[in-house]
Amino acid sequence: MEKIVENEIIKEVEASKFDEIIEDISTWGKILMIKITPSFVIEIKDNMPTGTYGHGYYNFDSKNSSISGHLKVSDIQTISFVSKILRGKLSHSVVFSSQDEDIFKIFVTRDGNGELLKEQVQKFENLRDRI
Repeated sequence: MEKIVENEIIKEVEASKFDEIIEDISTWGKILMIKITPSFVIEIKDNMPTGTYGHGYYNFDSKNSSISGHLKVSDIQTISFVSKILRGKLSHSVVFSSQDEDIFKIFVTRDGNGELLKEQVQKFENLRDRI
């Protein structure tokens, strides 16, 4: 389902698409992963790893990435593809949300001039349109 809210275009997809989405994002190169807490905005810029399931969690393979950890995929209720103006510039993100919060966000990264990486924008749009 796609909706437009105050200069945002949001396409929500079912959480069951998680594996397909993560697999695709793992081919994008270095992405920006963000987790926002009330006291801390955590940002990690690296390749998105894939992983395996075990003990009720999706376990990210950290062999080729500094992104690691264990995600309870069953808590994800929606995955949203978001395009919006952020601080005066267009941004594209994939947001993984539970009932209560955004679990984490993955952003298309920018080059040294602050421009979105064109190859990643194309991959974001292709994935969004395909899912």
